[in-house]
Amino acid sequence: MLAYGGSFPKILKAHNVREVSVMRHRLQDMLKQPPFKVGFVRRVARFGVVAASIALSLPAWSQGGFEADVIKNYGGSYSSACRDASAPRLLVIPNALIFTQGGKSITGRDVLSAYTYFGNSPPDDFRVALMSQVKGNTSMVFIVYEDKQGQYITLEADDKLSSALGKVRMNAKYRYCDGPRQEPVGKSSAATKAPPEAMPPYGFDLFKNPQFKALYTKTAGPLTRERWLAALEGPTGPLEKTSVDGREFVVANSCKPHDCYDHNVLFFYAASRSLLYGKVYQAGKVTLIGSPPPAVATELDRKWMATFRR
Repeated sequence: MLAYGGSFPKILKAHNVREVSVMRHRLQDMLKQPPFKVGFVRRVARFGVVAASIALSLPAWSQGGFEADVIKNYGGSYSSACRDASAPRLLVIPNALIFTQGGKSITGRDVLSAYTYFGNSPPDDFRVALMSQVKGNTSMVFIVYEDKQGQYITLEADDKLSSALGKVRMNAKYRYCDGPRQEPVGKSSAATKAPPEAMPPYGFDLFKNPQFKALYTKTAGPLTRERWLAALEGPTGPLEKTSVDGREFVVANSCKPHDCYDHNVLFFYAASRSLLYGKVYQAGKVTLIGSPPPAVATELDRKWMATFRR
């Protein structure tokens, strides 16, 4: 019996596994544009025109489903024991990731494919990470590998969901169960040569993302009583990526309209791990949000200085 705190049954629902498996050929995905490198926001005066042109030329942070190639190569049904109907099963469908067992399921939405999940040094058998958000602001990630026996998935999730699923389910290898694909994916395929995980070009694109907004509202708490912090609608710079102790974050910033020097905020965000850290500066008062570890807090300070004090 699955357990997820006291409220776990609320996010479980009856699910027709066979019906969902048939949907695998209709998947659509997200952005596959290369990520944008960072410079910073000093040129706020020219920012409006540049940001508008970039926003028009690129898709926004996707709220759709997986791209057709992702489903062609990785969609379908996976299990720790394909011939055992009682074994846990993973489903990759157009707009969701599903863990199902015993007629109950956990569904992750707001899906995103990440070919650079492990940065520049992925494991040899790694193919793609399929990320999702479960109700209750919880992340669930299906990491696809391929060995001589074929494709398999390992699970990653935050502590709450990992505890609910238990070590056996979290440590299992879920093999592809729908028979051979038309052609092997392999390292030389178009899928693994796909551009790395995309991120929106500027902070205002990220700030509109429902997953980010929910986590930010929860993490910032009373700070959002300030209008500029609640709306995050002031000037913002291009997004960039940074790594702290081997963990990758998207770096975003914003500031109060007409008062960027004295009222500003800088974020470190990891969607797949549902982590958000930040440094809020208000007229000399500094507030750290998300309880960043010491190494993260140090890097926040360094990035903040480079962004707002150079």
